[in-house]
Amino acid sequence: MDHILFVDTENPRVLLYSRVNGFWKDRLVEGLDAVIQLERLNVTLGLRDIYDGLELRPRQPIGGMP
Repeated sequence: MDHILFVDTENPRVLLYSRVNGFWKDRLVEGLDAVIQLERLNVTLGLRDIYDGLELRPRQPIGGMP
């Protein structure tokens, strides 16, 4: 199984693409408490660890109004 991770630099959000049996599947992983399993690598990544030390931008409400 192959994996590609796209990591959002402003919010705790990762788009994970995994190739299974020749087909790519995508999964959105959000939140600092979320974890990502990369079975082939025998690795578990916590989003809290990925974003450790970064200052995340506060979320703006839709339309930019408080």
